[in-house]
Amino acid sequence: MTANSPADVNPEKAATTRPQPPDHQPGKRRKRPPGSGTGQRQATATASVTGTLDARTARRAVRVDSAASLLAIIPGLLGFAPGRSIVVIGTEPGSAQVRVTLRYDLPDARSASAVARHAVGLLTSQGITTAVAVGYGDETAVTLIATALREHAAKAGVTLAELLRVDGQRYWS
Repeated sequence: MTANSPADVNPEKAATTRPQPPDHQPGKRRKRPPGSGTGQRQATATASVTGTLDARTARRAVRVDSAASLLAIIPGLLGFAPGRSIVVIGTEPGSAQVRVTLRYDLPDARSASAVARHAVGLLTSQGITTAVAVGYGDETAVTLIATALREHAAKAGVTLAELLRVDGQRYWS
C-alpha cells in the first residue's frame, strides 16, 4: 500500500484535518477577502453597490439646486435610502462639493444634543463651514435633532444652508 491509500488514513483525523495555507496560524481566524462569500446575500450586496462605490467608476458631477434634487442624491451618497434618520452633508468651502456625509439614527430627547454636537464636531474638524441636513421621520423626532443641530452649528460657525424634514413621500423645509 502507498501512503496515500485510504487504508492508511485515520478516518477521525481525516474528517478534521484539511490542508492549510502557508501563512496559517493555529488558533487565529482568517478574515475572508471581500467578495469571497457565497449565496443570495452576497449577490444582493454586490448589486447594490455596483456603480456607486466602485473606485473604478468615474466620478460624476451632479448639480443640486433644489430640495428635490438634494433628496434625490442622498440614497446614492449613503448607498441606501434612509429611514428614521438625520443626514448631514458637509460641503467643501468655495466649491460646494460634497466633502462628508453623516447619517445617524433619530435620537431621543436625551441624546439629541450629543448627536448634534458630534456631527458639528466632525464637520469643523474637516474645516467645513457649510452643511445641509435632512431629517427622515415624524415631526416631533426630527424637530428635536434639528433644533440641536441649529444650536450647535451656530456656536461652531457652521452655516446650515438647508434643513429639511421628510416623512413618507412628502418633505418640508
